[in-house]
Amino acid sequence: MSQLYRKFSFDKRTRQCPARQAYGLKYAQWPRSLKSQFAKYKEWRTSDFNLDRPYRFRQREATFEKAILEFECFFGFLVNTHKHDPATLRLADVCNPDLVTAYVQWHARTHDGLSRFIQKSVSLFYTVARYYLRVHADQWAKLQDVKAAIRPDKAKTRSKRAKWNSLADLEAIGKAEYPSKREQHRAKTDHQKKLLAVRVQRSLIIRLLTRRPLRSRNIREICLGENLYQDKKANWIIEFAGDQMKVEERRGRENIYCISFPADLVSLLEEWLNEWRPLLNTELPNVFVSKSGRPLLQTTLNNEFKKTVYAYTRKATNIHTIRDIWATEYISTTRDIVGAAQMLGDTVETVLRRYTHLLTASAAESADKFLKEALKQPGRKS
Repeated sequence: MSQLYRKFSFDKRTRQCPARQAYGLKYAQWPRSLKSQFAKYKEWRTSDFNLDRPYRFRQREATFEKAILEFECFFGFLVNTHKHDPATLRLADVCNPDLVTAYVQWHARTHDGLSRFIQKSVSLFYTVARYYLRVHADQWAKLQDVKAAIRPDKAKTRSKRAKWNSLADLEAIGKAEYPSKREQHRAKTDHQKKLLAVRVQRSLIIRLLTRRPLRSRNIREICLGENLYQDKKANWIIEFAGDQMKVEERRGRENIYCISFPADLVSLLEEWLNEWRPLLNTELPNVFVSKSGRPLLQTTLNNEFKKTVYAYTRKATNIHTIRDIWATEYISTTRDIVGAAQMLGDTVETVLRRYTHLLTASAAESADKFLKEALKQPGRKS
């Protein structure tokens, strides 16, 4: 890639889909009774110890909060489209197969077909019905049928290619974000120096993700001395374990992700920690923080990331997409599923399920090369 510079504005981009009128009912607008029921469900879902809940359904509070949108949209449909009185809403409404089916059909008509969002919503409602409220089997069985019948229209799903940048592109962007010597020399005020510090952090995060495809949560929560530390040989190590991971346990054992920090980025890491990070006046152990020295929020990090990438390439790659990009390039080149699983922090089974097509695409070519050697006649040159 040639020398990069910022030339595209994310805020002025042409949207692929026109904005739709909001139909959800915000949590703040819910009746007190529904909020009370939902609070009990939250306790059931997020408490550390709960004999009344299958352990696999435990969620971190941050994860639970993100799923509130599914409920807001469903209850908004009931009030705004189905003309329910808001005062009559109750959590058990998500267990009503007729209401859920009507919601799915309405959503498909008004949102250009079945979507991954509506599929996720019904799956969530099914969990509430079967495992939390424990409604009659006839009810949750019908919800299960609705869930199984939803097949998002891939032809209408926004293509990932629209926001796909190669690892080489992302590396070039990371380097371009680092402030030049001239910019550093011209920064005189504390505010100007903070802005440069944010750019150095952004440069490090982008380049780190091209080498270690961590999740957004790990970038935001990585802490000095716990998740990023030096071993006895002064090598920097990245480590996450247990509830710091998306999946806490695997086969009854604590899930651990432990890997060396990229050697070619160590000098940039130490420069960030010793020279730039102190400019943000933070007392947090987090390696990466906001301009004001506070913890990075998920939306803040992801929006800043994709806006930066878009400014250079006109493709709004987000942090989660980098994991797909990394896995695709790595597996296509090395065919190493086990190594990809270790780097992604996923199981081999998960990686196989998601990326087997990368291996099968060239299976015939690989087989032909093998057979060319295997079928040679003894003593005869090919």
